[in-house]
Amino acid sequence: MSITAATGDQLEMLGITDTSQLSKLVPGFTFTQTGYGTAVYTIRGVGFQESSLAASPAVSVYVDEIPLPFPAETVAAALDPQRVEVLKGPQGLLYGENSTGGAVNYVAAKPTDYFTAGAKGSYGRFNTGDLEAFVSGPIADSLQGRLAVRTVQGGDWQYSYTRSDTVGAKNLTQARLLLDWRPSDDLEVSLNLNGWLDKSDSQAAQLIGIYPESNLVPIPAGLSNYPRAPNNNRAADWDPGLSLRRDDKFYQGSIRIDYKLPGDLTLTSISAHERYQRDRPMDLDGTSYTNFGDLESGWIGTTFQELRLSGLFPEHRGNWIVGGNYESDDTSDTNLIRFPSRVAR
Repeated sequence: MSITAATGDQLEMLGITDTSQLSKLVPGFTFTQTGYGTAVYTIRGVGFQESSLAASPAVSVYVDEIPLPFPAETVAAALDPQRVEVLKGPQGLLYGENSTGGAVNYVAAKPTDYFTAGAKGSYGRFNTGDLEAFVSGPIADSLQGRLAVRTVQGGDWQYSYTRSDTVGAKNLTQARLLLDWRPSDDLEVSLNLNGWLDKSDSQAAQLIGIYPESNLVPIPAGLSNYPRAPNNNRAADWDPGLSLRRDDKFYQGSIRIDYKLPGDLTLTSISAHERYQRDRPMDLDGTSYTNFGDLESGWIGTTFQELRLSGLFPEHRGNWIVGGNYESDDTSDTNLIRFPSRVAR
């Protein structure tokens, strides 16, 4: 089995703060941002180039063995990691998902039995600040906790090449609370509450060419004569006064119970519920005319349950594990396309 693993310190040294940047670490890993905002992860050329919100990926992402079934939910998977493990190739029933390309499993940094805290930050172009902090330690005799938060705030990075206007602000907040309770040597309970809120601007489009879908309908003169975008990644255009601010959010709650049974047996239960919601306006024509717009809305609800029993063969000659898992996904994906055709003729 081909595996690439890295510690949290290695991820920090490489500047990897989300899954899309794993190409810095993992050979054969690529990331593509589709026109409708859905991420596509590919390993060794195997991926699913689909922009639908609820399209099951070929490369699955997990946090502490709990699947994030759809790429739109993976924004904060890399928050405060202890390590990441990337498995290449088909992964059968690993953690309950069928992955033809591979799997990415993040292991979150766990609560400590002593008090510790830390923070890190960076400042970059377009007044972009990235601040992350954590605090960890004992809460009671058998209870430990860890809280990690991250916020990314930045100014506009795109500019209109036909008027004085900008867009592209960054506004992302992530948080995770871990509680570990160990009332006895045989029982351990771990609670994970996490979520994120993204109110950043959607990316504006660039006009690189105009092609008629039918020769029966003439292209309006105002559109056919519209200036093409210059050779600059920041240059774009959109409707004046149109807010491209999105309202995407995600939360997850999970609980893991490990109970040691007589005979070197361990019974493990993992339960999780996730909820994702998207509200994202987009201007897709790359012009200042109200010609082609889209309001993306949708949600995902996931319930996941895994139960397994593990143990040792006689004389400790090997390990065995048997179990099963259940997952229910409920999704809605809506694109409200606008064709007002307010174009000068």
